Amino acid sequence: MITGSVFGIADHSYRPSSSVNDGNLCLNGLEAIRIAFVSRRTEPTDYMGPGPVTQTGPGDFLSGGPKREAHRIRQQFVGRLKGRTKKKQEPKVKPLEHDAHSSTINSEDLTDGLVTGSGKNSHDTGTGRGSFPSEPKASDSSQAPDLKAIKTIFIEQLRLRNFCSYPDACLTFEDFTILIGQNGAGKSTLREALEIMRDALTDSLSNALSRRGGLEYWIRQGGKESEKNLSLAIQLRFGARDDRLRAVYGFDLLLTEGGGYRIFQEHLTFSTDQVPHFHREGDQFQTSLPLPELPLAPDQLAFPLLAGSHPFWKACLNEIRGVSAYIFSPERMRQETTALNQSRLASDGQNAANILEGLENHRGVIKMLTERLCAVIPGIHRVFTESFRGRRILGFEQDGERMVRLDATQVSDGTLRILGILLAICQQPPPTLIFLEELEDSVHPEAFATITEAIEEAAEQTQIVITSHSPVALMHKPVTEARTRLIRWELGRSEIYKLESPPPEEEDYPFSVGEMLQFNAITPIPLPSSVKGGFFEADTE
Repeated sequence: MITGSVFGIADHSYRPSSSVNDGNLCLNGLEAIRIAFVSRRTEPTDYMGPGPVTQTGPGDFLSGGPKREAHRIRQQFVGRLKGRTKKKQEPKVKPLEHDAHSSTINSEDLTDGLVTGSGKNSHDTGTGRGSFPSEPKASDSSQAPDLKAIKTIFIEQLRLRNFCSYPDACLTFEDFTILIGQNGAGKSTLREALEIMRDALTDSLSNALSRRGGLEYWIRQGGKESEKNLSLAIQLRFGARDDRLRAVYGFDLLLTEGGGYRIFQEHLTFSTDQVPHFHREGDQFQTSLPLPELPLAPDQLAFPLLAGSHPFWKACLNEIRGVSAYIFSPERMRQETTALNQSRLASDGQNAANILEGLENHRGVIKMLTERLCAVIPGIHRVFTESFRGRRILGFEQDGERMVRLDATQVSDGTLRILGILLAICQQPPPTLIFLEELEDSVHPEAFATITEAIEEAAEQTQIVITSHSPVALMHKPVTEARTRLIRWELGRSEIYKLESPPPEEEDYPFSVGEMLQFNAITPIPLPSSVKGGFFEADTE
């Protein structure tokens, strides 16, 4: 846990402690309470600043002279506290500099709640192990990027090293990404890698691994016997594709004796030196932010604890936590569920009735979902929910000689799977990335055109990834070469390939991805996709 400090890091707000002593500066508990009380403010500020004075009405007892005096006292205290911080910090911690070796931090050198340290490390050689990544080149602009001005954050890459069947791979995402490949090639492994990253930052790394067989299960089999580690990382893009602001978060895990593990490396890097980075290697920690002492267990990630220290860090954490992956189970969807107000669909669709109930407040969304469902399932007129004694279940209305009401136990697996897909892409607020396994499972081929069109429309709001073996599912317009990735397994290793685009002079290319797959005519780019440069360094190309 994070120990107490003069500065709060969760919301960057100023929080005086009960006692601070430094030479002629002494603030006891009563004075701290008085300053905190009379300088109340209505908006959060930078954790190193005093914050604005609250505007009060004529009847407020804090208006006029007493308030100005309280603000003056607080300004004086914080100004002196800043001087104290700089006095102790400058000799030991330097801001991260480009083209130069930065100071590194040993956990034994953490004093006064501030990160300090000395020593040098070599730049990352691209191996992803044994050294801190090099800092990015200086930006042309000295102004730090404004997170409020950035409209979108995009999960751009998933990087894997020594993970299961992937010795070194990089999956690049589009707004709508299609993964194709034979059974056992490694498509589901990519989904599980995303889930491990998400669960490690939402729950804990230990639980994320133990639920999936432990670290040893995921370390690549068939590699060198000396290889006892794996690495995962995600690259994020802030803004449009042409914007060059990128962030990479990831970790390297090392297997220890007895089946345990420890975190060998953990990094959060950006493509500009205007946003703070952090680097962790073993018991060493390096950052340009003044942070409280952080006693971490060897198997505990630092990022979830530190994300509140900077708005860009928090944005990265929330983006990765927002990933959702689905393998729908019609059996679970048929069961009654506890009636709750929920906004996130369960991975197997078990709480579909609760999600549908919540969408009743989004009339446009529920109308689109109903229209799509009725278009692909003959006779279905409406889907609804029924609640009784705290339980909730799905219901359907079907046309015929007379209107028939059916519950979820009376409809087909395909009907429930299609409903699950539509609920996944329609849920509000949408996940940051949606991963749908085996799109064609129990779904009639005639439904694919409607489903892929609905996915393409939803991809304007959130990223969507699907896996498929079906040429029929891939014959529709939204499925293009630029959006498709071929997963191949050969000689004990999985690799990811982009497809060659059709010749530019052929505007109306005669063959769809599905037709090329059907006739075994898929043409991938010769070289598989791998990480360019250092494993934890941002790629802006």
